[in-house]
Amino acid sequence: RTALMWHPCAASSALTNTTLLDLRGSQRLTDRGLMQLHDLGRLEVAKLDNCHSVVGRGLVVLSSSPRLHTLSLTNCRRLTDEAIVNISHLQSLQALSLDGCRCITDFSLAALADMYNLRKLGLSQCDLITNEGLKALEHLQRLQEISLGWCRQVSDAGIQTLTAQPGRSSNLQILRLARCPITDEGVQYL
Repeated sequence: RTALMWHPCAASSALTNTTLLDLRGSQRLTDRGLMQLHDLGRLEVAKLDNCHSVVGRGLVVLSSSPRLHTLSLTNCRRLTDEAIVNISHLQSLQALSLDGCRCITDFSLAALADMYNLRKLGLSQCDLITNEGLKALEHLQRLQEISLGWCRQVSDAGIQTLTAQPGRSSNLQILRLARCPITDEGVQYL
């Protein structure tokens, strides 16, 4: 396995054998910087947590990564729905963390609807996600873990939506709902 930690000179070199790209905490990294990366065909894991200047267009470089199975974008606070659309065709993706990406909306969930191999989805602190948006996840039958903690617009109706989807209850192993406005009614759906 080859790993690359962020180094300005390394960004422009060929990355044909890189399997892990760890740029966590690169707060000055922008979409423009990401667009300079090339030859990510063997990339399996990308960690871009806390890259506060990444908005979305730069994630299109991951489209050349057919082996990418884990993508962490935790606390990329300016990340937009456009970013999610840019990665939505990555069929090999199994784990996606969007925790703390406060600008993404239900539109992003609709973009994820065809990511059939997704097993782990982090949406904690995504304040714009609603009960209605959770309906888009019905096609993700392989989901084993969903994190929705601190999603203030996810309530009892959202829990009912998640658990009522055919085949979902047999695969779902972890459902994180910390600080969601769930009542006794919502608990009955679990």
